[in-house]
Amino acid sequence: MDELIKRIIEIAKEYKQEHKRSLGVTGEIGEHIVSEQFDLQLADYQQEGYDAKTKDLRKVQIKSRIFKDGIGRVGKVKDGEYDKLLVASFDDDFKILDAYVVDKNVMEKEFEDYLKNNGQDGKNLRNPSWSKIQQIGTTLKNKDGSWGAV
Repeated sequence: MDELIKRIIEIAKEYKQEHKRSLGVTGEIGEHIVSEQFDLQLADYQQEGYDAKTKDLRKVQIKSRIFKDGIGRVGKVKDGEYDKLLVASFDDDFKILDAYVVDKNVMEKEFEDYLKNNGQDGKNLRNPSWSKIQQIGTTLKNKDGSWGAV
């Protein structure tokens, strides 16, 4: 892992311990850790709708979160050019606990269904719950605890 990312993680942990609040760097750190773990190439900053690419050039949108007791919502999934959504759950030390991948067509169908059921004012339209990701996604953790490919 990059030395700068390690330092940011340490600062984030110190900040949380001292201020009892998150520093708000989980998304950025998560993209780096997930890209390294799953052999993805990070895209240029602020790329439209995706954060990294696989070796076969599939575009991956990455969402990272430290979930408390497995409860919470994923950050807003951007409507854009992505082929897969990869959602990773981290512990307080920024170690990946679990990761799921969802094909874009499956995720967008969920958004359409949510809109049909909740109308235009669907508050969480593009912010799926962690439990929904687990339900519709494919885990990247193998039975032996190793990580699979995206």
